[in-house]
Amino acid sequence: MTDSKIKTVVKKTFATDKKEELEVLYKEAIAILDKGTSKGRLHKNNAARKKSKLTKHLNKVTAAK
Repeated sequence: MTDSKIKTVVKKTFATDKKEELEVLYKEAIAILDKGTSKGRLHKNNAARKKSKLTKHLNKVTAAK
């Protein structure tokens, strides 16, 4: 798992405002963050912070529609 892959999937998730597409990207991003944490690419608190921000974004988009 490379740093660029992690950054790319997180950016894509934040850039999306379509509910269906966002849900798919969200699941992918969470999986990649968890894998990066287990491999030692990310600190667990860093991954938790990113997952929290992604979840807030998902909830905001879901509530708006």
